[in-house]
Amino acid sequence: MIISRKIKISKEEIDIMYLGEFAEIKQGIATGENAYYISVLKPANKSYKVTDPKIILKEDELDKIRNNPDLKKQISNYGIPKKMFQGRTVIPFDKGGTSEIESGRLSNYFSPTNYFIDWSEESITRMKTFTVQDVKKHLGKTNITNKNKIEIASRFLNTDYFFTKGITFSFTGIYSPTYRINSNSVFQDAGSGIFTDMFPSEYLLGILCSKISKYVLKSFVNNSINSSIDSIKLIPIPIKNKFQKQIEKLVQNIINKQKKNPEYNYQTNEQIKIDDFVYRSYGLNKNHIDEIENWYDRKFPKLSIKNTSKL
Repeated sequence: MIISRKIKISKEEIDIMYLGEFAEIKQGIATGENAYYISVLKPANKSYKVTDPKIILKEDELDKIRNNPDLKKQISNYGIPKKMFQGRTVIPFDKGGTSEIESGRLSNYFSPTNYFIDWSEESITRMKTFTVQDVKKHLGKTNITNKNKIEIASRFLNTDYFFTKGITFSFTGIYSPTYRINSNSVFQDAGSGIFTDMFPSEYLLGILCSKISKYVLKSFVNNSINSSIDSIKLIPIPIKNKFQKQIEKLVQNIINKQKKNPEYNYQTNEQIKIDDFVYRSYGLNKNHIDEIENWYDRKFPKLSIKNTSKL
């Protein structure tokens, strides 16, 4: 049963629900030793080894896991047997994303996966059993305490949501949170997920990536650089929105263009129209809109349309 509340900001009364009332917002795993498990396709981050594309599961192989509930549960919790996919055991890993601030672009909507994780049975067994002492020894450290001998280094959380379509978000940094469609695979605590069947991901992305969402979150819920899961749950989402289809179409346009060009500057194109529809979705008048626009320009000057429109 959908239970909404009515709010009236200007003349128009609208129906809203808080995100946490209809969506599951889940934190992902902490491996305990990222450099051992995680790899990248391009050597942009010296903290991680470069993976061989040949050992990454193909999309149809990932779909085989996603579409089989029993297999999905088994692999989510215990890893991929090496004999199953011709020895391929590496899968996409949602780990949070960076934003190209100098070019006026936040890492919103879609971002190609560059992080991968070894999800073999051997790897998952190690992850679940290695203590902090084991990890420190592997890294050559000697500052070991008695607690380290029994404390498991990893945190293995929310496996029921692995290989599930949703939205991933990065919650740390001045420009956080940023939101993107997830890789429909496994996710880290720094790349937590939003899961719901109530709205299409494109609609939620349009609302969450809007200026008013950032304004509400940073001004009234959590003004630190870390946007916790609990604060994300309090973002108000308009329901019964007559502009939903327009927002979804614009977001899909952005994603299609980002898949062709990851550096596509959506912020001076579709984002302007999305923000307009979202303002209207909340029933804001010109004074409210001016306040948010001015706040955004002051808070994030590098993202101001004035500074990015010529890019």
